[in-house]
Amino acid sequence: MNGQHQNHSGETCEWAALAALDVLTPKEKEAYEKHLAGRCPVCEADLRSLVEVVGGIGLASAPVSPSALLKSRLMARISEGAASRASRGSGTITGPRRVGPFVVSTSSTDEDPKRSEAKTTFVWGRWLTAAALFFVVCSGVWMAVQIRTAPYELDRAAQETYIDSLYAQVAAIIRVGLGDHLHCSVFRKFAKDPPTFEQMAKKMGPDWVGLVPLVEERAPEDYRVMLAHRCGYRGRKFVHLALKSDAKLLSVVITPKRAGEDLSREDLTSVLDRSGISIYGQGVEGFQTAGFESRDHLAFVVSDLTKEGNLEFAASLAPAIRRFLEQIEA
Repeated sequence: MNGQHQNHSGETCEWAALAALDVLTPKEKEAYEKHLAGRCPVCEADLRSLVEVVGGIGLASAPVSPSALLKSRLMARISEGAASRASRGSGTITGPRRVGPFVVSTSSTDEDPKRSEAKTTFVWGRWLTAAALFFVVCSGVWMAVQIRTAPYELDRAAQETYIDSLYAQVAAIIRVGLGDHLHCSVFRKFAKDPPTFEQMAKKMGPDWVGLVPLVEERAPEDYRVMLAHRCGYRGRKFVHLALKSDAKLLSVVITPKRAGEDLSREDLTSVLDRSGISIYGQGVEGFQTAGFESRDHLAFVVSDLTKEGNLEFAASLAPAIRRFLEQIEA
């Protein structure tokens, strides 16, 4: 920070984040504009960079609707904040003093030290809230862009954090198929060319390789099997086929049932029946999961198709996969 910037009195460069987010009060905005009029190069540069970031946030990723729980919590916080500000009233502002990054004024009519402390805490808290909001929004946009463009470049901790955020929004049994799709397909850099049948047979084993032609025959147009193997994720074993069409991904995931696991017992509604097989579906942030079951196995189709497209593919697969699993189980 240069000397010219340090010699400015009153406002500081931390106001740039609040200004970029347009959350300064009218008085703060007026004071900050006067500060910028003093030709502070540090503040001008900070504000320009932050405005560019905020301006690009809306275009950086596809819109995502917040969950009902998140929306209700946000609206509750806004209501609480408005009520809190209204209850404080107004006072004559005198005697500026520095608290953290702000010059905070106290009221000459506020003789109660607790009330004065509450006003100081409110101003400091508002700055922290704005800074936290800015960080969370930028981090979320960065994560969304990475997942859409080069998800495999995220480190393992970031991948697991993202998967956990989706887990919180779906039924426990849906997480079984969704998690393996994310871990094994979305967070993978695929080879340019699909594997040969011999390569897939080696990784699938003789009992399971028959799934490959079964899935290929029913796959949506332009989708190719890019991965067919047995894998494990979070303590479960899976048989997994991953199909790809340009940037779109689709997984067929099968895993042995654990004690008590039954799609019909979950808080899910059967959305489709095909050949006497109930298919259950749930979507989250662009990922659609459709599940069905045999006596001993859970099967899932997970993709970034539309809800209808994902369900239709699952319905076309379900009878053939059920028959295949009955042979395995026998």
